[in-house]
Amino acid sequence: MKNVFQQAISQVLNKEVSIDAFHQIEGGSISNAARIDTNEGRFFIKWNDASYHKMFETEEFGLQKLRSFLPALVPQLLGSGLVDYTAFIVLEWIDPDDPKENYWEDFGEKLALLHQNTHTNHGLDHTNFIGSLPQYNPYGNSWIDFFITNRLQVLVEAAFNKNLLNNTHLKMVYALYSKLYSLIPEEKPSLLHGDLWSGNVLCGNDGLVKICDPAVYYGHREMDLAMSTLFGAFNNRFYETYNEHYPLVPGYKERFDIHNLYPLLVHLNLFGFSYLNPIEQILKNYA
Repeated sequence: MKNVFQQAISQVLNKEVSIDAFHQIEGGSISNAARIDTNEGRFFIKWNDASYHKMFETEEFGLQKLRSFLPALVPQLLGSGLVDYTAFIVLEWIDPDDPKENYWEDFGEKLALLHQNTHTNHGLDHTNFIGSLPQYNPYGNSWIDFFITNRLQVLVEAAFNKNLLNNTHLKMVYALYSKLYSLIPEEKPSLLHGDLWSGNVLCGNDGLVKICDPAVYYGHREMDLAMSTLFGAFNNRFYETYNEHYPLVPGYKERFDIHNLYPLLVHLNLFGFSYLNPIEQILKNYA
């Protein structure tokens, strides 16, 4: 693999490099990742087989889009590509530091600024990925319609076809759909990270937040905030500061479970029955 990594980094830097050291990073559930030390510096590389090339291309687009609005929030992207049947993406290496005292306040303010970048419609001009699953983004002017059709129903059908959901679940899902119009307030579309959980947030060498692995689209901003609570909520100062800079519609915390049906369905389809219980509980609470 060393030759592949050397070619990959040379490709994105547009110059020949030599590799001094390779340190694999554990924790990825889909792709492999490593720190590569070269004569041109340290880099982060993520790789998989060639079938993941499109996934890394759309990740590159997402990182570029986020950086175009808030460069300080996103690691610098070097590029993505394909070498010897291996797809890859390369970013700057972030040496983490201890968080500054205002780490969470800074994060809340920056996310509020990001969400104020809007579009006339919900969606995106192409399909991208959440995990390894396609994320469909055809433009639409109603968030509820978009949420039902392109976030929930496509994954409900996939889970049903895998025997992960049954007819009783479908009845509850369909009952929920009719209630969403009164449960979730329509808002103008915001630019979303799209996969904002704690594993995609790190502390940079400046002591402030960096976000990675996006699944960007324009949608309801409560989606990002809800997902931030799914696998361990962020510090309360984050939510308080966000709300100061871009006030949320009252009752937003009560809506988090509904929004989190989407990432839970993603995990159900990817990892199986261990994610069924929280889905069932949300459906029972609202359907």
